[in-house]
Amino acid sequence: MTLKGNTGDFPLETVLRLLTETKKTGELTLRGDKGEGALGLAEGRVIAAVFANEGPIPALGSIWDMGRADFEFTAWNEAPPGNLEGELQDNLRKAEEYKKWIESVRQVIPTDRTRFRLSERAAEQGAVTFTSDR
Repeated sequence: MTLKGNTGDFPLETVLRLLTETKKTGELTLRGDKGEGALGLAEGRVIAAVFANEGPIPALGSIWDMGRADFEFTAWNEAPPGNLEGELQDNLRKAEEYKKWIESVRQVIPTDRTRFRLSERAAEQGAVTFTSDR
């Protein structure tokens, strides 16, 4: 079974409800302006999330926040490898908490490419703690 559409016509929550109620196993891929991601399902449960190079919980959040995207569900005989544990709603809550946390980090450290260099004196002192100037 293949199911194709757009989340503008069929919201992601509705598509997942259909796949859950029919206990489908396979992969739901989504492609939109914000990127490309995939959800793995086993008998209707979301057991995996992949988006760019993000970890499972942030990937789930990014997929959920994609907005308008084209989707395609492909049924599989066996479940894809799982990287999520627990119920979807709990994992979505964790994804929202992660999003808020990373937003607070980005207020202090705008990019992961920020480099820190310790002076010789600081390096000789042992443990170093970074704090914001605020």
